[in-house]
Amino acid sequence: MSLWFSHPLFLPSIIVGVTILLWATSLLPEFITALLFFAAAMTAKVAPPDVIFGGFASSAFWLVFSGFRAGYRHP
Repeated sequence: MSLWFSHPLFLPSIIVGVTILLWATSLLPEFITALLFFAAAMTAKVAPPDVIFGGFASSAFWLVFSGFRAGYRHP
């Protein structure tokens, strides 16, 4: 059992698994789950910050964000 805990991908897989579980069950709002994922990844030092937040620096993020904004209907 200690072999599992010493594996380098144990902590990242727990973080991703809990995030997917929270998104699938909607126990928390989606934006809170996403913020918790980034906070947990930074706190656990799973990867350097430029890797964790690298997706926000690409042009694809702004393309997805603008598509979300264009398709969002205010209730």
